[in-house]
Amino acid sequence: MEYTKVNCPTNKYNIKCPYTMIPTGIVVHNTANDASAMSEISYMLGNNNTTSYHLAIDDYRAVQGISYNRNTWNAGDGINGNGNRNKISIEICYSKSGGPRYNQAENNAVEFIVGILKQYGWGIDRVSKHQDYSGKYCPHRILDNSWQNFINKIALKLNGTNPISVQPTNKYSAGGYQVNTTAGLNVRSGAGTSYNRVAYLTNGSKQGIDRTEGNWGHLMNNAGWICLDYCFRLQDNQPATNGYTPGSYQTNSSSGLNVRSGPGTNYNRVATIGNNSKQGIDRVQGSWGHLSNNIGWICLDYCIKI
Repeated sequence: MEYTKVNCPTNKYNIKCPYTMIPTGIVVHNTANDASAMSEISYMLGNNNTTSYHLAIDDYRAVQGISYNRNTWNAGDGINGNGNRNKISIEICYSKSGGPRYNQAENNAVEFIVGILKQYGWGIDRVSKHQDYSGKYCPHRILDNSWQNFINKIALKLNGTNPISVQPTNKYSAGGYQVNTTAGLNVRSGAGTSYNRVAYLTNGSKQGIDRTEGNWGHLMNNAGWICLDYCFRLQDNQPATNGYTPGSYQTNSSSGLNVRSGPGTNYNRVATIGNNSKQGIDRVQGSWGHLSNNIGWICLDYCIKI
């Protein structure tokens, strides 16, 4: 794997990396396109958008655009967020279409991450995902295949251990579903939020699903894919995501937990609650719980029932 460093122009520091940083870990992302690492870095440094990241890695090269001693706006957790201010950010390329090029890019990212961990004397616990900071479904392709398996590959390269074996599984099966979100539901061209929106389904719409990938279902009419977390399974009229009930929960996310105006990451963030915060949940929709203090909704995947 080649390594190339392209220096961010100092006149772009105020946009791309305004703060000095002592890194405390790594944030992993998947790109939402099929561009090469050099194209990703060149585009990032060439525009005036605040979005930024330290590295992009493709099937044969790692390209660094911002030094590790400066922050990047990568994690969506605000001006003082732990992800934005303290982490080395890595984009893995070719993630939109996947295939052999993406697989090699992911393997190269594993190698590079191991190198960073050794450089700083860090353990595997210093590797995190974009989703940990803002709730965004990223790195989408890794999450679809199992984040734990990705971590296992790093651990195996780092110290020869593979602590947990996880096989990718589909949470849902084919069948009839009904949209269960007042805001309606986007139809995507592929199984993930990184894919283009191609249509829209209204609340209560009944749809047939012929195959699934993770929490995404492909519409029988071939219009595209929908996220089944926001649907009822028609055969039992129960939320597609089962396992949560109203009651008391304690947050279990070191970066805290976003409170949304509705039951999903597509709703606005209205507040943030810290780790180990105890909250009452008065109703549940899929994997989301409504706070009894009426502030909003939190994702119960990042909580412990108490």
